[in-house]
Amino acid sequence: MEIDGLPLHALVLHAAVVFTPLAGLFAIVFAALPRWRYLTRWPTAALTLIALGSVWMARISGMALASDRGLDQLPAVQKHQTRGMQLSLLMILFTVVVAVAVWALSGSTGFASGRGEQVSRVAMLEKVLPLLVILAALLVLVWVFLTGDAGTRAVWLQNGG
Repeated sequence: MEIDGLPLHALVLHAAVVFTPLAGLFAIVFAALPRWRYLTRWPTAALTLIALGSVWMARISGMALASDRGLDQLPAVQKHQTRGMQLSLLMILFTVVVAVAVWALSGSTGFASGRGEQVSRVAMLEKVLPLLVILAALLVLVWVFLTGDAGTRAVWLQNGG
């Protein structure tokens, strides 16, 4: 698929490259700073869903691009595809962990009235879940970098650079 002569993958991957690190960083702030959860809860959830969609669109469009152009047998492209598949699966895990955290973790409110404060739904998760969110976010941040690096190397190797 192309849009105005550009492969869809080249356009969609930029959304994944922007929104995935943003989602990871927001998730880390949400998990590590309970005082700021009232501000970061919903942006973290929204960015995570956007990142999930953009990573999957990048994966689907990348597979189509490689297949259409007969590039899927090149080792550098295969490495990029493998990392892209792994990233898309990690994004599912990350999204589930963030969704549970957004639902379950307590958080104060910035309002003097106390409106918007959320109490912990499962007290046991208050200590474990923030660590899981941070670990999942770090894993996704590393994997989006590795996937992008492999894709860049595949493009430059293919074009002789």
